[in-house]
Amino acid sequence: MDAPQHAARLEGYGADRVVGPLSLAAGPAAVGGPFQAVVNHVRVSPEELAQLTNYVADGGVAASTAGPIPEDPARGVRSASLWVRSDGAQLTELVAKVDAGKLRVHVAAHRPVSELAAVHEDAGAGRLPGKTVVLAP
Repeated sequence: MDAPQHAARLEGYGADRVVGPLSLAAGPAAVGGPFQAVVNHVRVSPEELAQLTNYVADGGVAASTAGPIPEDPARGVRSASLWVRSDGAQLTELVAKVDAGKLRVHVAAHRPVSELAAVHEDAGAGRLPGKTVVLAP
């Protein structure tokens, strides 16, 4: 993600600081870390995910939608892998949170189902800066 392009939106969601892209080898001090919370949405190798643990402060948490970030129990670092599953009860709960204003979803585009192949191509190339709503005819 291009952090400057998305920083205002992410800060609007409550982020204190938006950093990226990272040079993982430079270490957390290079970007003002370590941090109490690290959120990762970038698909990287398992070795690179393991490096993200170093960016989490003692007692902090890492969350990732792009693979598991290892925990470090000695430092109290916890980790959560976030996945959406096809679960009616979970979707009902999420809709209730959206309706109550407790959860916001960034919708970047509305596209017709006839463009579904292009939506997948854009997603695979990292060109979607938010969720795309696919409209059925």
